[in-house]
Formats: sequence, C-alpha cells, structure tokens
Amino acid sequence: MNVHKNARLTPSGRVLLVQRIEQGWSVRCAAGSAGVSER
Repeated sequence: MNVHKNARLTPSGRVLLVQRIEQGWSVRCAAGSAGVSER
C-alpha cells in the first residue's frame, strides 16, 4: 500500500483509533491521541 508521506493515519493507525473508541474512549480523546480532528 502506498501511504502519502504526510498522512496522519496509516491503516494500522485507523485500526488503533477504532479500537480505542470501542474500548470506551471518547471520539474527541481518541482523535486527539491520533493527532486528527474528531470530524
């Protein structure tokens, strides 16, 4: 897979983001820890 050099989330980062939300993290906190907006 070709990931853009400035991409904030790689496929593994997206998995981690979803896992954190499923574990009960708020969307805001999970997004903040990944360095992206909650939108």
